[in-house]
Order: sequence, then structure tokens, then C-alpha cells
Amino acid sequence: MFSNGVDYKAGELIDKCGLKGLTLSNATVSPKHANFIIANHGATASSVYNLICFVKNAVYKKFGVMLNTEVEFIGDF
Repeated sequence: MFSNGVDYKAGELIDKCGLKGLTLSNATVSPKHANFIIANHGATASSVYNLICFVKNAVYKKFGVMLNTEVEFIGDF
């Protein structure tokens, strides 16, 4: 979901924020690998997007790193 940086792995930063397994509106940060988002039954594109934004903000607040997504968003969110 997120690109790794030169001096960090996105999944490790997300894991260190304690976000593995976090679910918001049927979108979940994978409990196995924090750099994956799972769209559970009933999840919408907006719920996945909102979870991505939540994760990016949490990592930024804790580590000062703004994660970049590897996916392209199409449409209005």
C-alpha cells in the first residue's frame, strides 16, 4: 500500500504505531503485514481511503514521516 523509504520500511512504522488489525468502516490494516489494507465485506472505496489517511497521519505524528501510497486514487473522495 505504501512505498518504503531509503531509511525505513512502511510496514514497520505502521506496526510500531500499533495499527495492525485496526478496522475502520470494514477496511482493515492486515494483522499479518501492516503494509496491506484489507477491504472486508461492505467496505467502500471511501472507507479504504479513510483508513489510508488515518494510517498516514498516525505514522506522521509518531515518526515525522509522511508515507506515500503506491496506489492511484481515481474519483472524488
